[in-house]
Parts: sequence; structure tokens; C-alpha cells
Amino acid sequence: MAAKAPTLRSSRRRRSGLRFERKESAVRNAAAKHSLIVGLGATGAAVARYLTARGERVRIIDSRADPPGLRELRAALPGVAVSLETLDPRWLDGASRVLLSPGLPYDLPLAVEARRRGLAVIGDIELFAYAARAPVLAVTGSNGKSTVTTLASKLLESQRLRAPAGGNLGPPALDLLNDDADAYVLEISSFQMETTDSLAPLAAAVLNVSADHLDRHGTLELYAELKEKLLQAAEHAVVNADDPLVAAMGARHARAVPFSVRKELAQGYSVVTTEGERWLARNREPLLRSSELKISGTHNEANALAALALTETLTTSTDAALDVLRTFTGLPHRCQHVAERKGVAYVDDSKGTNVGATLAALNGLSGPLVLIAGGLSKNQDFGPLAAGARGKLRAA
Repeated sequence: MAAKAPTLRSSRRRRSGLRFERKESAVRNAAAKHSLIVGLGATGAAVARYLTARGERVRIIDSRADPPGLRELRAALPGVAVSLETLDPRWLDGASRVLLSPGLPYDLPLAVEARRRGLAVIGDIELFAYAARAPVLAVTGSNGKSTVTTLASKLLESQRLRAPAGGNLGPPALDLLNDDADAYVLEISSFQMETTDSLAPLAAAVLNVSADHLDRHGTLELYAELKEKLLQAAEHAVVNADDPLVAAMGARHARAVPFSVRKELAQGYSVVTTEGERWLARNREPLLRSSELKISGTHNEANALAALALTETLTTSTDAALDVLRTFTGLPHRCQHVAERKGVAYVDDSKGTNVGATLAALNGLSGPLVLIAGGLSKNQDFGPLAAGARGKLRAA
């Protein structure tokens, strides 16, 4: 993986370019009134901290009586106006724009009315895009986002780059902003993409697209469009060649880097078999035995390949990157081995909240399996899970 130092510098120049300066100026002028933050939680609180630190006026509204983070917010920002148990459009009076929490739908009546009045309805990632002065690597998809985001950050750290990770995962994006950062690695959800138009990543990855959040987006097509929106804004697109929807996105991008665990790729990242062993490879050149990964399963081979591809343009030492893959043990609640009793292994995959994630976990485990599952259906079709689990499960 050859380094491209000019890419790092040119990305910084682009980030401080005229397009972003004009938007930033417009945002500052808009602050003569106040920004209306709709929905508190971790993201809303981060937006409030960011804007007030810049001397801007904000008001927060939330439909809940005691939203998460309320006590901490009032202690840290006692002067911020907070109105609870309301999402009444009358709060738009005197507002210059709306900062919508990703947990609230884009077609929320208040948001619809705001747009009718000509007010911008944006999210925290849009604010982040105005302010970030270092390259951004972005990850989206139905499954594997948090693992790839975390792994990509660690890969960049192995290159002696300061590359904090966050967004939909962990710290909100605005809390990551730091003049000393060499790069940022963001996990981006489909919800966040509804209110984001200015993020232009150095590289972005779409890991997969399966039926998820259809209770919010309505159709798989709209859900996929939000994923591709991020990809089209990026200089380099990392795409899963094993997912037909995602592979088609790559075909529409000028600089696509594919990854695959099902077929050997002459160009891109894939798994190759050499003397009976599976290897992670780049352009069919073996890099690392799959057996050396601490995270198991073909879905984690895919995660490792995606992280390598995503960080390629900022990688100067392949050996250092591969050392990270040898030691990375994964994230909690994601195919995490928690105990073994009387020959029975217990695996916590409670973060697998959709059909695609559950199938990936089942395919990555061996032996007779007992599946304990529950939660909200989110309008998913469970037919593929039933078909894919056939012959794998002893009980469910």
C-alpha cells in the first residue's frame, strides 16, 4: 500500500477552501437569531456545546420529559433555554436554522414546516463538515460500521497519525474536532445522511446494504440512496463487491476500490487461498493469514479488508498496519465470546439488530447453534434469515 502524502495535504487545502469558508460565513451571519436544536441526547448536547462555545445562541426542544443528558447539559450550560415535552412548530419563530437530531425523522412536522419557511434543516455532521480541517474517512452500511470505523482509526494510529473515531459510534463528531488531528474516522448512519450535504470525505466505504430501518426510510431503495450519497461525495469509494447493491454503487464512482471475501480480485482487496490457507490480499498479493486475525468469521475478514482499503491513501507502513490486524480483538457485543460452560460456548452478538447482521454472525460460527433473538422487527423480511439459518440451528 503506497503512501500518498500529497493527498493528506491537498485534502487539508480543500477543507479550508472557498466553498467551506462561504458556508461558514453564512452560518455565522445566521446566528444573529438562534439555532433551534431539536432533540437532546448525546448529539444534541454536542451541538449545543459546539455552538455556544462559538458565541452562538441556541434553544433546545425535546418531546421527552427527561431526555438523556439533560442534567449534565444544564450543569455545563445553565444559560441555554430548554423546552421539554414539545415539538411544536411555534418554536421556529426567531430561529435561523434547525439542528435535527438523527433520532428524529426528516419528515417530522416541525422539520417540514421549517423547510417551508426557508430555514435550513441540518444535522451535526453538516456542522462538522463546515469546521473540519483534516481529511475525513467515513464508513456506512447496514452492518460492521463500528468495527471498521474503530479498526480504521487504529490502522491510522499505527502510521503515527492522530485519527480520532466517532460519529454514530462513540463520541459525537463535533466532540472530535481538534486542530491537532491528522485525520478523522467517522461512522455515518443513514439517519445522519438525511441532514448532511457538505461532507466530502477523502475516502468513504459502504460495507453492505440490507433491509434495515425501513420503518424510517420506507423502502430499501431510499435507504440505499442515502448510503450512496456519502459515497458519491468522496474522492475514493470503498465498496463491497459481494453485495450487488453496493457493487453497483462502485460502478458509478470514478475511483472505486472493491473488497471481497467470495472471489479473488485482480484489483482491490480480497481473500485468496494459498496452499490451503486463506489470506487477506491486495491485488491478489497475500498480506496476512486469516488465521492470524483475532476476530473470527468471514464477516470479520470483510471488515479487515474494508479497513485496509479505506486507509490505503494514508498508509506508509503496511507492516505496522498488519500488526494492528493481528492484535485487534473486536468490540463488545459483536460476536463476542463471553463464556464456555460444559462444552457450550456463549457468544454475545446483541448489536446484531437486523437480519443481515444475524446471518453474518451465524455464517461466522461453526458447530450446532442455538439462537436466542428478540427486539423490534423494523419492518424487516425474516424470510432470508429463515432460509440462511436452515441446517445451522439446533434450536431458536
